[in-house]
Amino acid sequence: MNQLVQTQTDVQQMIQNRMKKIQEIQHSVEKRKMFSSLYSRPHTKNWTEISIDSDVDVYSMNKALIQLEKTLDGSLNKKIGQTGM
Repeated sequence: MNQLVQTQTDVQQMIQNRMKKIQEIQHSVEKRKMFSSLYSRPHTKNWTEISIDSDVDVYSMNKALIQLEKTLDGSLNKKIGQTGM
């Protein structure tokens, strides 16, 4: 009789453990459904048809940098001349 009671207790414990595991799995599935947008890749723009004329931009930038260099050199030389260095 004692053996039967122990077996019933073991079976009940196994059932409780399995029920708990089922609840954990269900909870995990619900979370995934709620946050499915986090698991999917975001929509990205197709940039294959976009282009720029880099030669014009590089030429303009180079011209502006040369002018800036000349201006800074002039200002620096003027300041050095004023301080007597």
